[in-house]
Amino acid sequence: MTKGELIFEVSRELGLDDTENSEELILMQRWLKRGVVDVLLRTHCYVDIGVMALQAGVTDYRTDASILAVDNITLPDTTGQPYQLTVVPMTEILPYLSPGVAATATPTYVAIEGTLMRIAPVPSTAISLTYIYVPHPSDMGTDGTKALDNLDPSTPAYGGIPTAWHDAILMFMLWKGAEYDDKGGGFYRGHAYAPGFAYAQTYQDMIKDIKRQQRRKAGRGLHRGRVGYPDRRSANPRNDVYPRNS
Repeated sequence: MTKGELIFEVSRELGLDDTENSEELILMQRWLKRGVVDVLLRTHCYVDIGVMALQAGVTDYRTDASILAVDNITLPDTTGQPYQLTVVPMTEILPYLSPGVAATATPTYVAIEGTLMRIAPVPSTAISLTYIYVPHPSDMGTDGTKALDNLDPSTPAYGGIPTAWHDAILMFMLWKGAEYDDKGGGFYRGHAYAPGFAYAQTYQDMIKDIKRQQRRKAGRGLHRGRVGYPDRRSANPRNDVYPRNS
C-alpha cells in the first residue's frame, strides 16, 4: 500500500479528517513514519550490507545515524576469509581492552551500545569491517499535504517492507489513532482496557507472524541427531544397552 492508501484506510476506520492541512492528516502522516520505523526495528525485515574501515590501534567507533540496528558483523581473517565477531555486552568487552592484551590483526569481540561500537582486542592493522544492518528509511513527508501520497513503504528508500506486511504498518497507525481518538478500549470480563489496546494487541501478533515467516524463508535445517535405536521410539537412549535375545 502507498502512503495515501494507508492514511485513507486509517481515516475511514477511525473517522479522522484526512483533508489537506488538517491536524489529523499531519498526525496520520507522523504515525505512518513511526510505524515504518517500528516494524523495521521489531522485525528486521529489510537489511543491507555496510562497510566500516578500522584503524590500527583504535578500538572505539561511532555507527552511522542512518543505521537503526546491526545484525551481523564480520572481519576477514589472515587468509581473507570472513569470520563473525562475537557480540558481547559493553561491560564484558573491557577485559579484552586491557593493556595486557596484545593487539591483533583479527579482533574477535564487538560491543554496541547506542551509537558506540567497541572492537577488541585492539586492531594491530587497518582492516575493513562488514556488517548487515537495518537502514533508517527516508522521510515520506509530514507536512499535511498529499503531494507525496504515492510513496510506497516497500520501496527500499522508504523502508523496504514487503507489501504483504503493510497491514502491520496499518495496524500500528490504527493503534496510535485509537489512542488519540479514545477508541479500541473498554471494559471486558472485569478488566479495563486503554484506548487502542485491541489494535496494539493485533499489531503485536502481526509482528510475531512476520518473524515466523522470515524464519521459514531461511529454509529448514537438519533435525537434531537422536541417540538410540531409530526403529524403536521408546528405546533406551543409551547406546551401550542392547535388546536382549529372546
